[in-house]
Order: sequence, then C-alpha cells, then structure tokens
Amino acid sequence: MEPSNESSNRHERWLLVGVLLLGVLAYLPGTLNDLPFVVQVEEVHFFGRHAARIAATDDLHPGWLGHPASTVIYPVSAVYRTWFAAAHQGSLLGSNARLLTQFKEHVGAFLLLGRLVSAVYGVGALWLTYRLSDRLFGRRVALLATALLVPVPALLVLSQLLRNDSATVFFTALALLAIVRVVERPTLRRQVWAGLACGLAISTKYYLGILAITLLLADGMVLWRARGERPEQQRLLAGVLAGLASVALGFGLSTPYFVLDFPAAWRDLQGEMRPTHLGADGLSPLANLWWYASVALPSVWGWGRYLLTLVGASWVAWRGSVSKRLLLAFAAMFLVGISGSPLHWDRWIFPTLPVFAIGAAAAIDQSVRWVRQDRDLSPRTGGYLAALVGLVVCLVPLAQTVQLQVQQVRPSTMVQTRRWLDEHISADTIIAREKYSFPTDGAPWQVVGGFALGQAPIEHYIEQGATLLIVSSGIYDRFYAEPDRYPAQISFYEELDARGVKVYKAMPDLWTGGPTIKVYYVGPETLQITLPYSQAQSTYHCSSQR
Repeated sequence: MEPSNESSNRHERWLLVGVLLLGVLAYLPGTLNDLPFVVQVEEVHFFGRHAARIAATDDLHPGWLGHPASTVIYPVSAVYRTWFAAAHQGSLLGSNARLLTQFKEHVGAFLLLGRLVSAVYGVGALWLTYRLSDRLFGRRVALLATALLVPVPALLVLSQLLRNDSATVFFTALALLAIVRVVERPTLRRQVWAGLACGLAISTKYYLGILAITLLLADGMVLWRARGERPEQQRLLAGVLAGLASVALGFGLSTPYFVLDFPAAWRDLQGEMRPTHLGADGLSPLANLWWYASVALPSVWGWGRYLLTLVGASWVAWRGSVSKRLLLAFAAMFLVGISGSPLHWDRWIFPTLPVFAIGAAAAIDQSVRWVRQDRDLSPRTGGYLAALVGLVVCLVPLAQTVQLQVQQVRPSTMVQTRRWLDEHISADTIIAREKYSFPTDGAPWQVVGGFALGQAPIEHYIEQGATLLIVSSGIYDRFYAEPDRYPAQISFYEELDARGVKVYKAMPDLWTGGPTIKVYYVGPETLQITLPYSQAQSTYHCSSQR
C-alpha cells in the first residue's frame, strides 16, 4: 500500500528540516575559528572596518567598491549598529563614535558577528537551492540537491569568514529562482523581482552580471513563444523593459556609490582586475576554462558529484525543458566568463554550485527511475536507493567536512605560531614575516616584511634589524608550484633553510588546519629560547650559520 500524499509531504518536510539543520551544523561552528586573533586580514581590510565605519557614522560610503560586496557590508553594518546599541547603549540612529574604538579594541567580537551573517547566507543558499530544484524537478530532486550542497569543504571554509563568497551563492540561487518564475509566467511583477534579484547579485560580485544576460535569454524565450501575437508581445515587451530596468535599479539602490563616486569605484575595480597574482595567473582564457573543468570543479565539488553533474547536464540538454536548459546556459556562460579573466581562483566557481547540485541530483533521480521501472520497485524503495547513492558519492566530502569542523574549532598553525612567539620572544625583537604566517594584531614586536619574503634577499631583512624570519607554505608553495617562473624566490627559501637556524615549526595534521609555518633565526648573536616541545623546558642556544 502506497503512503498517502499528506504522509509523504509531511515526511519530506521533516527531511528538509533535517537537511537544513545539517547545514546549520556545518556552517556555524567554524565561525569561531582562531578568534580573537585576526588571521585572515581580508576580513577586516575589505569588509569589517568599512561596515564598522558605516555603523559608527552617518556616512554610507563603503570606502571600497572592488567587489563591490554591498550585500555584505551594509547588512553587517546594520548588525554592528544593532548589537552596539543593545550591548553598549549605543544609538540606533545618528553617530556612534565609540563603536569604532570598540571595533579596534575588540575586533574579534565584530568579526564573529560578520561571520554569522556569512553563515546565514550559506544556510539561506541551501533553502533557495531547494526551492529552485523543487520548482524544476520536484521534491525528491530538491531534497537530494540540497543535501549534496551541504558538504562542500572549500565553500564552508570561506563561508565561515566575513567574506562575500556565501552571499554569491545565495543571490545566484535567488536570481535563478526569480528568472525561472519569469519563464513560467512572465508577469510584470515577476520581471521586476527578477531584475531586482539580479541587481543584488551584481552588488555582491560584479561577475554575477552574467545573471542579467541569463534574464535577457529568458526574456528572449518568452517573446519567442508569443511570436505572431502582437498585443501579447507588446505587453511582454513592457515587462521585459521593466525587468531590465530593475536590474539597474537593484544594483543602484544597493551600491549607490558606484555612480555617486565612480572614480573611486573604477580605481578599486582596476585593482581587482590586475592581470597578475601569485599562484593564480599565467594561463590563457582557454587554459583557464580547462583548469576550471579539470581541476577546480573536481577539487571543490568532488569527482563523484562532478561526474553525476555531467550526466545530469547531458540529460537536461537532451530532454529538459526551457527553464532547465536555462540553468545550463547560465553555468556555461559563467564558466566561460570567468575564464576570460587573467586570473583563476577555485572559489570563483561557487555561484555555479546550486546548478551543479541540481544536475547531480537529477542524474541520481533519473537513474533510480530507470531502475524502478526495470525492477518494479516501489516509490519509497526508489527514494531509499536515491538517498543511498547520494550518500555514497558524498562519503569523502562528508569525512572532509567533519575533519574541517574539528580543525575550525581548534587553533590553526598560524595561531599556534603566534602563541609560541608570545611565550618565547621578547618584545624588542624585530620579526620579518610573510602573509599567512601568524596574526600580528596586538603584537608587541616590530614586524616587517610583506606579502612574500621571497621577493627580497635575506640581507634586506637583516639590514632592517630582523633576527627572526617567519615563512608560510601558504606563500612559498605557490612559488614551488611554478619553479620556472620563480627561480629567484625559490632560491631565497632554500638559502634561508640552509643559512638560518630553524627554531620553531608548526605543521597541519588531521585535526589541525593552516599552512606549515617555519621560524628561522638569522641574527648575529646567540638567541636563548625555551622550547615548548622540551618537557624539561631547557634553554636552546642557536646562532646564525652565515
């Protein structure tokens, strides 16, 4: 006897609640990672300080329009102001000068609030993916797609920071859902909502302008269906124009200073469009596209889900409806679009993940349908079989996600290095460090260096008075990945390893995240350091080997 529709609907609702709760458990715990230290300075530099300044003043200019990330900066500023009013008797209206002082003194608390906003966007993206796939394929595919989208470690890591990565996924899913609704029934209201959603997406990341092209494709399909019906075409054309105008309206309302201060916006945008970046350049547009298809997507999405996505995409291209094929068109245009940049980053593919999840879920569902027809299985058995296939292809990502969560609640190697320095290095020491080595906020030492120490000779840092040089695999691995392009930088790290005395090393392991950090002593005199890994706490005498 088959279950009733009411019982089946109730069962599916509980399954959805369970999947969303898994999403909450995946996104929230890591928001505490390494706090109160500021390890990822981009959180403060690009997002936190701008949001804090807006919350503390009446000036709504974000101060930076490179992404533009308006859908992150403005909501976070509202959270900051509300929290400050509730916790520190600040004002909900007018200026809050004390808020900036509080931000500088307790930046960790502010980062946590911003990270929670990112996590909310991440969980919201799961809900919107369910809504989108339910509209196109039904609840079973929707549940599968949402579940497949939860264990994506690369996305989870960046969604637990104050960044706009999870927001790109959220607004992409929102815009695609609105565009699909336009294809189904192109009313004026739906056109306007779709345009506004696309405008908000572009305010998150400029490259999501591909969604406006997707809306234009949908409008073309709508007008084509009404060919030969002149009054209907005129009505539809008015809606199309309203929708496209709403794209500009949505972007303009959420990022007004792109127009009001265009010189600043253009300057920041040119900075983001730089043609070189260590570890992310050197490929042609065609090579970029191949890198995304053969390296980034399998790495981020996992080979099992990736192959299922390709099967699902092939089936949709062959037998899918206009709305389903529209998702494929968006994903294809998006990948081609980002491949045109001189740079390539695996995180740039995040907005396509809802589409990939739907494709993989559709492949599982269609395969199970064929098996059911061949073996005469019940719908419930088919559901269990689909869930089993989804679980199998996600076993490795699930294990990686669990490992990630443990790593995120433990101090990273960068924080371990900072704690070692706090315990063993005197305040009058000059330290040369590169990015991703240790957090410098509140550091008592004079810190020199820059993005990569390998960009200058060792003597350069010695002349600045540095006796400790601290390097990170988060930087030097990028040089070693392209030895033909960076022989001088590789020589620096090899010379440092030969000449300096390694006094500390922090390495990631199964339950500890972060890069490998190495601390070298290069001073001319003996340095006394009490090593933390010596049970007797003996004194270690080291001198330069120059």
